[in-house]
Amino acid sequence: MSIDTVARLKEGWRAESREWKRLNPKAIQAVYLWVDGVYFKSGQEKEKGRLFVVIAGLLGSRKLAIAAKPGYCDSTAT
Repeated sequence: MSIDTVARLKEGWRAESREWKRLNPKAIQAVYLWVDGVYFKSGQEKEKGRLFVVIAGLLGSRKLAIAAKPGYCDSTAT
């Protein structure tokens, strides 16, 4: 990707982040919630990283990220 493309994408993500931070959770009319942990392993770390995410399915088939929090896998099975 070019530097211009990365800069454009970052600005879009910043705008989405600002909008997300102003969101009133009580105003969300969710049809369903999807809650999951996404695993990743990077570099030489011994522990797998995990990103916990909550996504709401709204009326009209729109999806909205409600929360995302980094963490670590606490199980040896995964």
